[in-house]
Amino acid sequence: MAKEYSVILFKPDAYRRKMVKPILKMCLAEDLKIAYHKKMWLTEEMMRTYQPVLNHMPYFWQCMFINVYLSAPTDVYLLYGEDAINKTTKIKTEVRAKYVKGHPQMTPFNLLHSSTSHGDLILNVLALMPEKINLVKKEN
Repeated sequence: MAKEYSVILFKPDAYRRKMVKPILKMCLAEDLKIAYHKKMWLTEEMMRTYQPVLNHMPYFWQCMFINVYLSAPTDVYLLYGEDAINKTTKIKTEVRAKYVKGHPQMTPFNLLHSSTSHGDLILNVLALMPEKINLVKKEN
């Protein structure tokens, strides 16, 4: 497998449940390196861009997601390593299965978001850290 980038974003509930460090440790245990990190306040526009599924939800769900995400700053990580997208997707799936009650796509309380494909990665980087798009395009 080739080395590639992936984005992981911690949602406010990951902080409330003290899950950020354990999840980061899982990423590092998979030999993923932190290439870039930034703490930021998301905007509704950023959310709709990096998570387009939001635009297809009923209005009530959209409002709930937006209110939860905008309730606190979030940390966004650009991770780098062999098969990074598949590794972060696997970690997200495992964490959600263990800690999330209900359907993980229909609740904003699902701890984290990660890139699921190369196209999704590009979308995530453009929305959340556009200053790194050239780096990601060069490597992936």
